[in-house]
Amino acid sequence: MTTLCGSIDTGSAPDDPDQTLCWQALGIAPTTDFAAIERAYAAQADLPTYSRDLVGAIRLRRLYQDALAAADRARPGGETFKSADLSRRILSTWKQGGDQALLAAWPAILDTLDKLHRDDWMYASKALAHVVLGNRALPLRFVDALRRHFVWAGIQGRWLCLSIEDTEELRQRMIQVIREVSALDAMTGLAMRDQSAAARL
Repeated sequence: MTTLCGSIDTGSAPDDPDQTLCWQALGIAPTTDFAAIERAYAAQADLPTYSRDLVGAIRLRRLYQDALAAADRARPGGETFKSADLSRRILSTWKQGGDQALLAAWPAILDTLDKLHRDDWMYASKALAHVVLGNRALPLRFVDALRRHFVWAGIQGRWLCLSIEDTEELRQRMIQVIREVSALDAMTGLAMRDQSAAARL
């Protein structure tokens, strides 16, 4: 690799026939959960060690990509997928049945997402980001579930292929969602404590 500082020897990719080094580098057990791999990579990449070691950071990136490839190979079959169909299904469920129907549909939607291969999963992430940006009234818990699944507040924002404006709008929306969910959780916890205290009276 050539930079303004000259040539950098990134070293050869480590010999890893059993695909174990990638999981060790990420600090997680082998998984087919792309989001778990993304979170693990983000956590490792943020360590001070890698901010000072460019070669190490490049090798970590390679191992992260190995983990994604291994997860993709391990997913059974995959599904015939059209992101527009999933978007229409979500919006139709919401408009016909309201917030509760959409929240109730989340396990089935998640099951669909969990069966997708890597490329289709990325297309789904982009398509559903557009759904969220275009429908501000979607239930908070549903948007938060999407945020957690696709790690929209983390590393994946770099490759969503959204416009600069949409990327920034999604980032701001996720910040807002995190704040609102935290406030809602705090209020729920306070209400539960009040109910418990009342029951003891």
